[in-house]
Parts: sequence; structure tokens; C-alpha cells
Amino acid sequence: MAHLADRIPATLGIPADSYDVDLRRCGWNAVLGDADPDPTPAREVGGVFCATAEDQQTAIAKFANPHLLRHPLPGAGSVPSRSFMSSPPGWSAATLYSFVLQHAVRVDDPTELFRTTLDEVR
Repeated sequence: MAHLADRIPATLGIPADSYDVDLRRCGWNAVLGDADPDPTPAREVGGVFCATAEDQQTAIAKFANPHLLRHPLPGAGSVPSRSFMSSPPGWSAATLYSFVLQHAVRVDDPTELFRTTLDEVR
């Protein structure tokens, strides 16, 4: 990730404080699961690269792709197998919003603040 942090601003011409990148771990023995003859320590783990930016997240993901997929892991002699969790592997997502609730409401019934309609289907 340090390599990407240095190269993204220089290559794409965007300030380092205008985007955020994160590599998140997901899955642990996600492929072999119980079929793994020796599950400790885990030999497989999934990673999700996330880029959030005003308007360059797709370009950041495309730039990071070869760096994350085609380099061996530290201590590994070969390039491990990798795959994408989606197709296409990168896409531009919708606008990111943050909401904060600044007040509290006391209610006798937790459903009284919401309109609820029940229909019986036979």
C-alpha cells in the first residue's frame, strides 16, 4: 500500500488528500474451507481493494490492479493465484453520503414513527 500511496498522486495527478484507499481482508479459508487438510495457519484469504474519491476512484482502481495482482507476496517465491470478486473488477459507485442523527425521540411503541401496512396473501 505504501507503493500505491507514493505512485497514485504522481501518476494520476491527484492530491493525496483527495482520495482514500483501503485493502480489506475478507474470507479465511474461503475456497477450501473444511476440505483443507491443514487449516492452520490459513493458506488463503480474500482481499478487497476499495478506492473512494471525488471523481477518480475507477482510475485509482485500474492503476492499482497490476500492482496488487502481479507481484509476489513478501517471502513467497512465486506469484500466488488471484481472482476478482466482481466483473468488471472496478466500477464507479454512487455518491457516498454520511448521515448523523442529532436528536432522540421517546416512543411507547417502536413502530409508531413508521407507516406500516400489513397485507394478507393466500
